[in-house]
Amino acid sequence: MNNLSVDELMPNDYINVLIEKYNLKNYKYIDNVITFSLLPSKGSLKYINRYTHELKNGGLLVKIYQKDNNWYGIIKKPNEKRYHVSFKSNYIFYLEYQNKNDKLKKTLELFMIDINSGKYNIVN
Repeated sequence: MNNLSVDELMPNDYINVLIEKYNLKNYKYIDNVITFSLLPSKGSLKYINRYTHELKNGGLLVKIYQKDNNWYGIIKKPNEKRYHVSFKSNYIFYLEYQNKNDKLKKTLELFMIDINSGKYNIVN
């Protein structure tokens, strides 16, 4: 499996429970180390500890590396502190970086879908 969107998860899946509990619907669950190792930097990474089941707010992903047979992501917080997040010890959730142009494009695409579906009455 690759990274999964919320809609692709089974309703009774434990990951889906975590997504609902912690409101991670906009994030993609990263379920394998290959996908994790290929994540682009600049995205937002949140993680849930596999043992305590606590959500960590995470931060900006700045680097991914392998050490001692484990993969880690380095995240940067707004206060400039950096943390090393282990893939093995955490459920990883990733939100890809979008610049202003990407956000505007997405908004316009959704608006066009609404127009085409008849949500808005366009008068010439």
